[in-house]
Amino acid sequence: MTKFIKGKEEEEVEYLPRYLDRHILSTPPIAVEAAVKGIIRALELTQKMMGIAMDSFINNDSRSLDRITRREEAVDSLREAITNYLVELMQQELGVEESKKIPSLIHAINDVERIGDHAENLRDLAQQKIDERMPFSPMAVEELKNMYSDINKMLSCSISALKTNNKDEARVVLEQECQINTMRDRLKDNHVKREGV
Repeated sequence: MTKFIKGKEEEEVEYLPRYLDRHILSTPPIAVEAAVKGIIRALELTQKMMGIAMDSFINNDSRSLDRITRREEAVDSLREAITNYLVELMQQELGVEESKKIPSLIHAINDVERIGDHAENLRDLAQQKIDERMPFSPMAVEELKNMYSDINKMLSCSISALKTNNKDEARVVLEQECQINTMRDRLKDNHVKREGV
């Protein structure tokens, strides 16, 4: 029943959730953990999507870009399944901790899906850059690489925080987001200055 799509020299992309067992809905703490595992899996898929998109963008190589589309479809499928599972879980008799966690988890899986959308946007930009042979200066490429490196670290830290339920690590992710937003603004300014030269 699990749907797989396999590309050339690529691992299979599984569309259906692995952990969302309806039989454990009556045990909310275990069901919440199952949902967290599903979110981690979706986040790992989006991290791969971002890596593929950036690699294609930097190296002007469009051969891997269709892998992003297949992963985005899987992430969309997981988001829907996880959200439905959590909504169904909310109908159970919940403890205080589970009641607090479920809205945050729904918010988290929606954020993960948005990361997938950003990876798709980057895929489209990479394809446009390749098709139109748009030149990027070595300085611009280096800035993009640095930005991607920081984003990738933030995604890894997010995965680790979810796996270990570590609040300190989650706070680090929030700090990283602020730093990335500052870097984004600086890179925009640098780009405008380069264009003006």
